[in-house]
Amino acid sequence: MTTLTVPDGYTKAEWTKIVRRGQKLMKQKSGIHWALGDLVIDALDGRGRGHGEVNQVIKILAHQIGANPESLRSYYDVARQWPEAKRREDVSFSVHRTLAYVRSRYILIRKDPYDPFTKEHRWTVNEAEKVAHRAVGTPTNQAERLAHTRRLLRTDEDAAKAVTEMLGRPDVSLFFFFRPRTVSRT
Repeated sequence: MTTLTVPDGYTKAEWTKIVRRGQKLMKQKSGIHWALGDLVIDALDGRGRGHGEVNQVIKILAHQIGANPESLRSYYDVARQWPEAKRREDVSFSVHRTLAYVRSRYILIRKDPYDPFTKEHRWTVNEAEKVAHRAVGTPTNQAERLAHTRRLLRTDEDAAKAVTEMLGRPDVSLFFFFRPRTVSRT
């Protein structure tokens, strides 16, 4: 059963209508990505070509249809990793792209993971990133938020600035200076 989170200022009916429109658009977007990837597969089918020749075909085709060559290459690569029989129509192209090089992708895609953000069992890019052992775009727990923060604060200068700002927050500084300390017994 799907739980719908409704933002403040919307009725459930209003929000449901917006979500359904968005889902329909995402299906159309995914469909276009698959169709373009499959177009390149069809264009190359039966023609022995090396890597450079494939790139040339993609570049020329992209130019002639008004597409970005890198995007067209990405659609092609994902479509090659996901034969039509293995794709899930109800799962976005973006999720398939994220899982494209995970060895057990055909098995994994069959079962919807739990999404802690929406409290639903469904595939999202965030959940696919977790399965693919990549950094998640939307951290949903403390460990993910801390990992995200570490990536953002790579330099000592950035980390020092962040710590200085955090110590300016009363609750943080009180916790830092007055947190219970454990005493080691030796």
